[in-house]
Amino acid sequence: MKPKVIKLSNKAYWAWIKYIIVNNGGSKLDIISDMIDIKNCMTSKVKGKKYPDKFSIFFYLKKVMPRSYFREMEYCALAYSTIFDKLLPNLAKNIEQLAYIEWLCYVEPENPNYRDHFVHMLKVAFVYDKIISKNNKIKSKLMKLQFNKSNHFSRWITQRRLDFDESQKKSIITAAYFLASIFHDFGYGYKFLRNYEERLFKLNFLGSDSIGITKARSEIIKQSLLGEFILNFHTECENRSIDNLSNKQKDNLLFGFIRDCLPLNHSVASSLFILDIAEDLYQRQIILPSLYIAFQLAAETCLVHDLTDPKNFLHLKNSSINHKHFLDCNCCNEIPMAILLILADELSMWGRPLIEYIHDNGDINKVNINITDQWKYRNYKVTKYPDQIKIKFIDDSFKIIFENEDQINNFKEILSDCNCFTGKLKNEFKLFNYKIDLPAS
Repeated sequence: MKPKVIKLSNKAYWAWIKYIIVNNGGSKLDIISDMIDIKNCMTSKVKGKKYPDKFSIFFYLKKVMPRSYFREMEYCALAYSTIFDKLLPNLAKNIEQLAYIEWLCYVEPENPNYRDHFVHMLKVAFVYDKIISKNNKIKSKLMKLQFNKSNHFSRWITQRRLDFDESQKKSIITAAYFLASIFHDFGYGYKFLRNYEERLFKLNFLGSDSIGITKARSEIIKQSLLGEFILNFHTECENRSIDNLSNKQKDNLLFGFIRDCLPLNHSVASSLFILDIAEDLYQRQIILPSLYIAFQLAAETCLVHDLTDPKNFLHLKNSSINHKHFLDCNCCNEIPMAILLILADELSMWGRPLIEYIHDNGDINKVNINITDQWKYRNYKVTKYPDQIKIKFIDDSFKIIFENEDQINNFKEILSDCNCFTGKLKNEFKLFNYKIDLPAS
């Protein structure tokens, strides 16, 4: 039997984006739409339409952005507006604001190595979608792990007296990974907002703290799957059961984690953003319980995806004495959605621009904008980002094929640092029960 092959490249990606725009979101959006109460949902009228130049934020952005990257952002904005049209019409109509924030992140002086996230989030959705759609075994494994092996998820579902058939479970998984992918880096703008608020505070101005723990948000967090995850993995719960904690103790652990981790990474803000949306739609009876669960899974998935680096979190217990990180290869049982998002996130690197500002030595009043595709990870050699990555599924093997040895070495180091892909043997990498091989092309 001929092995199934996935090609991750700009050609394949833009064909996928075109399909979304032309087909009003395609089959993934149809699945999500089936979990919406149409009677209570107002749709917008922006899908597939180009923004009017003179009244658009893009009218201003195209004057300052490198032309090639600007065109990518503009086209992706149409895809975002199409996706959000039925579910979040206000967000669909204002997606340009996200593009504007993206450019602000690029020019932020304290963040000179910022890489694209506006186009990247859809790339992650593309990679995740291709992996799932090309291999039914992985999708089935993902569903079984999530609904049968994840103890904290099962506990949370049981508390809410919810039950779903196999068809509903498949729809929940599909909606959850799609939502997690397209929202997972929304938090960057909020992360910088907090930095600006700190600066204003030092100038005796008080920021709005718009992504802080308000009274309304505190109740949302306490009822969320994300909250259940934090308590289960919290260092204070290492030697005692959650059931033995008082409500006040639980609140202190939850809100302490959110407060302390918000400044450390963007994934906490992304998760809170998703929880706010989910609660608003659910309380207004716009979405069915199945989509509400998908949002909850997406929020948890987004939270975990940026916690692979120990510098990005506090208060989470180590997985073992020898493995001093809360993530390891056994985490696929508890948080399988997040594990696959982490991999999709790392694979979505081709054609990802990093914009540099270079002073012109011949003219001290001039700064040149340069787009680079150089890739250096830690102490390995500088190489260019791959133009194409191939993934082959052969039996229980998951082959990821790069263009040269330097790219392979970089990716091996990335997988090692993620913690959740390291197998029991030395230099072994695994995704669920699949062995990850990294052969040269």
